[in-house]
Amino acid sequence: MLIWELVFEKFPYEDISSTNQVMEHVINGNRENIIFGQITPENQRLQQGLMEIITAGNPQNRIRLAEIFLKLEKLSLNCTQPCYRTSLYPDGYLDLDGSKLNKQLSITESNKPFITEIKSLEEGIAAHKNKDYEKAWKIFELHSDLGNSTAKYWKARYLVDGVFVNKDITQAASLFKEAAEDNNTDACFRYALMMTDKSSGVKYNCEKFIEYLMKAADAGNAMAQYNLGDIYLKGNLPSLSNSDLGIKYLKLAALNGHSKAVEILKEKDININE
Repeated sequence: MLIWELVFEKFPYEDISSTNQVMEHVINGNRENIIFGQITPENQRLQQGLMEIITAGNPQNRIRLAEIFLKLEKLSLNCTQPCYRTSLYPDGYLDLDGSKLNKQLSITESNKPFITEIKSLEEGIAAHKNKDYEKAWKIFELHSDLGNSTAKYWKARYLVDGVFVNKDITQAASLFKEAAEDNNTDACFRYALMMTDKSSGVKYNCEKFIEYLMKAADAGNAMAQYNLGDIYLKGNLPSLSNSDLGIKYLKLAALNGHSKAVEILKEKDININE
């Protein structure tokens, strides 16, 4: 919120008169809108980078201060404009989101695209669940372009399954890989699977395959737990023949509701809860 105040020169909830109304507004899931005005491409990239920081995380899992510092540092290093030592501008001097000009223009349908409202990634996931795939795709695409690993995962899913857009396995693989390298565990599983599919064009790497599969399994992905357990149990890879570990991961998969894992354990007369 503080970054939003500074970079957009806005008072939060300035149109709401009382603290109780602000609290009710926030509790109901409402937030300030982030909009961008007509600015240079470089300044827009900076604003979008700041927007990613502003919208990162949620009340239960807030972005760490050290991570904010690193992101701000990276943004400053990517700024090619020279820095000038100037005195502070008068309050309200800048028009970073175009709202002052917007009032002068008296927006109509013909010029409404002049302002772009940035939807949060959570809104994109909610749109996907509601089968509003067009809205979800646009949000995933925007946040993916801003470097968000979760958005890259979702964008890759749409591309690999051909949801709303044409299938593009090559681009999907690239996005899954980028997200996996950024420790997105769902992307780790999907990219590991692509390594075993010759039609994907992804080169198989045994070390990376196991690394990504294990990350996904340890993060609670039932499909990854089942696949890893099956590999360990059957000894499909010489270096990964370990029946105890195989049973462990199959139990985890079964507890997460994976039906095939349940079947294998029943066949072997193994109690899931022991």
